Amino acid sequence: MESASVPQLSICILNRNQKDLLRTCIKSCLDDLQESELSGEIIVVDNASQDGSPEMVAERFPQVCLIRNRENAAFSTANNQAIAASSGRYVFVLNNDTILHKGCLKELVSYMDAHPDVGAAGPKLLNSNGSVQLGYYRRLPRLPDTLVTLLWLHHVWPSNPITRRALLADKLLDEQRQEPWPIEQVGGCALLVRREALDQVGDFDEAFCFWFEDVDLCERLGRGGWKIVYVPGPCLTHYGGASFAGLEAAETVDLYIKSLLLFFKKRRGPIQYSLVKLTALTTLLLKLPVVALLSISPKAETRRQWRNAPLAYLRAFKGALVL
Repeated sequence: MESASVPQLSICILNRNQKDLLRTCIKSCLDDLQESELSGEIIVVDNASQDGSPEMVAERFPQVCLIRNRENAAFSTANNQAIAASSGRYVFVLNNDTILHKGCLKELVSYMDAHPDVGAAGPKLLNSNGSVQLGYYRRLPRLPDTLVTLLWLHHVWPSNPITRRALLADKLLDEQRQEPWPIEQVGGCALLVRREALDQVGDFDEAFCFWFEDVDLCERLGRGGWKIVYVPGPCLTHYGGASFAGLEAAETVDLYIKSLLLFFKKRRGPIQYSLVKLTALTTLLLKLPVVALLSISPKAETRRQWRNAPLAYLRAFKGALVL
């Protein structure tokens, strides 16, 4: 029996200017908690939203613990705030652009209860059209798949075997594979972690701003002897992109390159780090003329989409040089 003062599950949600998505997400969590009869708490960290998000939470969901940040904190920092405020045996780090399907929480918690050697688990992620979402469950980063990504080879040859193997595409899309199976990495959009495991290996590394903080945590869990499992029974719909709302795609390249290099510097040793850094610097220089041309395209929509790309790529190059 759980103590009445200690919830089984703490759901941690980060939000910035996504009031409507947040409302839907919280409601789906409350509905599933009630359906599953789990004892749970929801903690929302709002990153200085200007769209009325915190007011909506306070008014519509008074049972939710709301933390208001005055500034837009990084993913790792804000989620650590929620984790520090939580008390459940399990912590469910959840994006605000998700909707839980019926029974999702109960099946995840039941699996963790039955397997005390599992430190983290994740449910099946679905796109809005119901198809299986790839990219969030994958192998930990290795040199070959990282170089393929930096060189944009996965765009030129999407079905290349290196990328498919890294993304576990064949396994995730196998409709016959319904049993839970070990995995190296669970994406931070829906990451259920055992409190005991977090106490052992620590929370998110706040040196990461966006990207790779979840990868780093999963690697630490694995090195700490904890299993990580993909549980395909429970499902949620993940719309994606809310974390970078307001940013043009090209502007995220600086954040990505910094986090990638930090991860390789921290986890993969000087030789692999140097190779990834050299490749990143080279590809940024090679791509710069391309994005510069796109930024002055005769098509207005293309110009709008890529207008800040040259500066973003220059920032990324400068940042990579000093890492």
